[in-house]
Amino acid sequence: MWTTAEDLRSNHRVPYDCACPERGAIEITPGFCLLLAWFASANGWKPLLLVLTAAAVHEMGHLLALRLLGGTVRGLRVSVQGAALDIDSACLTYGRELLCLLAGPAANF
Repeated sequence: MWTTAEDLRSNHRVPYDCACPERGAIEITPGFCLLLAWFASANGWKPLLLVLTAAAVHEMGHLLALRLLGGTVRGLRVSVQGAALDIDSACLTYGRELLCLLAGPAANF
């Protein structure tokens, strides 16, 4: 049985250390691009920029809380259904994960 984090790393059972995350990719789906084009053609570019700015502030709220509380982000996926951060929740307690979850809506106030 392993007793230390070094034992875990030496046996290659941990994909990466929580202190040194691997950088993830940003994935934007074609459906999201079509949604952007439709929204811009129906409403114009100014409302589109306003909506995208609000969404970016929302996601930055999640990201900032994750960084401050010791979480790691593996990647970001933007689709028709919205944006989703792929996080390593093993580094966070349930309370900290809840704070990260609530930080997105709080950033828009």
